[in-house]
Formats: sequence, structure tokens, C-alpha cells
Amino acid sequence: MLEKSPTERIDLLLGMGLMWRRREESSDDPARHDPDQEANDQRVRNLFTPPAPLSALAPETRVQVERRAEWLRQLQPTKQEQWLRWTIGRAQSSASATQFDQHIHFTHVVEALRREPRRTQLIILQHLPSQIARSAAADLSMTLERSERRGGRGERRQRHEELSADVVEHRRMTERRHVADRRQGRHPLHYYSSVNLNTPTEPLMAAPIIQAVNTPALDAALINVLRRSFLSNFVSATALNGSSPLDVLTGAQLARLVRLLGARETAVACRGITRIESVGAFLSYFPPEDARSVAAHIAALIEVDAERIIFAEGLVYQAMNREVRAKAILDRVGFSLLAVALSRYDSLRLRFAEQKLPTEAARVLRQMLVECCAVSVSENDLGIERPGDAKFLDLDLSQIQGDGREFFISPVAVGMIERVADEVEKMALELIRATHKSFTPKRAKKSDSRTAFE
Repeated sequence: MLEKSPTERIDLLLGMGLMWRRREESSDDPARHDPDQEANDQRVRNLFTPPAPLSALAPETRVQVERRAEWLRQLQPTKQEQWLRWTIGRAQSSASATQFDQHIHFTHVVEALRREPRRTQLIILQHLPSQIARSAAADLSMTLERSERRGGRGERRQRHEELSADVVEHRRMTERRHVADRRQGRHPLHYYSSVNLNTPTEPLMAAPIIQAVNTPALDAALINVLRRSFLSNFVSATALNGSSPLDVLTGAQLARLVRLLGARETAVACRGITRIESVGAFLSYFPPEDARSVAAHIAALIEVDAERIIFAEGLVYQAMNREVRAKAILDRVGFSLLAVALSRYDSLRLRFAEQKLPTEAARVLRQMLVECCAVSVSENDLGIERPGDAKFLDLDLSQIQGDGREFFISPVAVGMIERVADEVEKMALELIRATHKSFTPKRAKKSDSRTAFE
């Protein structure tokens, strides 16, 4: 994921808090500011007092924002206003050109939002596609409530989705309270409050939920600040030069491609086994469904040269040596091939592919690319130390069970990398055409990489 500089993030948080405070102070003119120095100082101090938006920041982030706020408070009111306009204007200048890619896996959204204040999480989730928002809200211990209204004839259902900042534990405690109330003769009037019928003067229980419907309307400038800050964590398709078949794949199609690549590569490796009985013994190691898939690819293969077989043997047996779960071997082999294909492009295109996968799978893919392939990115791009400019496949010497023959792995040439990468993109193109009959990609340059914020 792309990372913005820490200073920029702190400035955005402080600017967001100031705009929020102004919005609450003056609904008719949110941009109005009080020229009095004391009023401006008080406005800055109030940013960190509950229920102010910045009061929910993590302790380490809050310290940084408070330091920045103290610096801002030392400036003259006119200078403060200039700084605020510059910060908000910088967010507006680049926000309109970037869109949220709906193929981004929700775990990356969770990773980007986890360090943000709860109210910021709420606002961003309200502007995301509903399925991604619901999944991310669940991981963030927030609940997504639906209220539906039915129409008359030609019934049309309108759903208003309310994202509430309800911690799941609070809800469980409330439910237990209601059970206890019923046993003691109390009657719950609604989900979040109860009245003791024996003592009518008992106050209602405070609701532990911040309802999205009660969130005040936000300024367009403030929305743009949040938008730019959030979208800077991801790569947009517009940032890529051209499109390769791998770029067009959705997250589900990418996972499907990994399985197909793993099964096909294992079938190629099986071509190196001389005896039919040994092939059966080898396939018995896999789950039945995976074994049938590999067998189908074996039957479909026409002719494979020795160098290609050696390459496949190395990947398969490396996966078997490192993966203790038999059902995950095909996935590991498939990820290795996907890493080979992505090694021809730069880090931007790699990140674009990563964000479609779950965060754990994205980490596996990145680690495989660094370990297995010649990568055309710098150490700072990947954040992982590499010993040199290029590192080729580290293939193990392995042995097929029951065959008694060792597989000696020769170093993999760059030409083989190109050949395998072409095969991967060809399979990706076939997968796309199976779904979309007409697709003609614009060839992406190998020397570089490659929705609406609803």
C-alpha cells in the first residue's frame, strides 16, 4: 500500500479537526473565522476535548497532532488561516482525479482505517460500496444496521444503511442487561434503553451507539481531505500506463488464476516422472479435488520441453518442502508463478495487484517476488532488504516418492522468466475472455507499472 508522509498525515488530521470545529460553530458559513487571537487559541485547544473529533486519536498520534497544533497556535490568525487554506486546498487539488477501485479487498480498507479515529472510520465507511463497508465494519468491531421501507404496488425496497460506532462488546452487555431486566420484571422498551416498571423514575440507560444518521452534514472541503487521505493508501488504475491482463482481473479472478496456475505447473512437473505408477503415487499426496485438477491438466498437455519441466519441478518441490498443508501447495505454486509475471513490472503495478488480495495473501505474494524473482524495484519501494540487483529462483534438489530419481535443478535463465510470465498472462487473458467475450488489452510497458469515492 502507498504511504503518505507522517507530516502530511498530521497536517491533514489537524486541518480536518479545525474545519470540523468551524462547521459546528457556524452552519451558515463554515469558512468563517474569528479574527480574535484568544478565540482561535481556544478553538485549537478544544480540538482534543471530547466529543471533539481529534479526542479519539491513538495516544502516539494525538501527541504529534497536539505538537503541530501548538505550533499553529503560535502563529497570527491570518497566518493560521493561510495554513488551513493551503492544507485543505492541497487535499482538494488531487482528490477529484482519484477514484476508489471497487476490486480492492476489504482487509486493505481495514488496515488503512484501523489507526484512524472512530468518527473518521464512520464517515469513510459511509462513502464506500456497501459490501466492502459491511465487511470492513465487522473487522473494525462496528455494526452495519439496515432499515428498510417497503412501497406499495410494484414494491420497491429502499435501504438506508446506517454505520454505527457500536463496539460489539457493548451490544453483548446490553443484551445481557435486557435478559436480567426481564427476569426481574422489567420491560425493555427498545434495544438500547430500558425502564423499570416497578420504579418509573429510573432514568433510561445511555445508548452506547453513535448513530450515523445523527452525524452533522460535512463540508465538501472536509470530505475531500478525508477522501485524499484515505485514497492515498491505494493505487488507482489511472496511475498505470496501459493495462495488462493481470490488471483487469478482479480479486476473485486473481484467486482463480492462482489455482489454475498451480494445477497446470504441477501437471508440467509430472511430465518429468517416467513411470505411470509414480504419477499416481505423487498425486495421492494431494486432496482428491486438487489431484483431479492436476490430472486434467496432464491430459491436456501436448508437448513440454525438458527445460520447462525442470523449472516446474523446482517450483513444485520447493512448495512441498515449505508448505506443510497439502491443500495449500497448488496455491503456493500459483503465487510463485504470479510473482514471476509481476517481476517484469514496477512496484506500482505490484501494489495494484496486491490490493485485490487479502492482506495476508498480499504479503505472501510480495515475499515470494523478492525471494524468487529478479525484481525491477528498489529496496525502498518494497521495504525488504535484497542482497543484490537480482536474485533468481532458489530451487531445491528434491526427490519424487517411489520413483527413486533425483531432480537436478539448473539455474533459471532470464529467458525462462520471460517465457513463464508470458504463459501466466496468456492464462489470465483466457480467464478474462471466458467472462467477458470481447476484451483487447492495451499492452503495458514492462519498464514501468500501472473508482468513485461513493
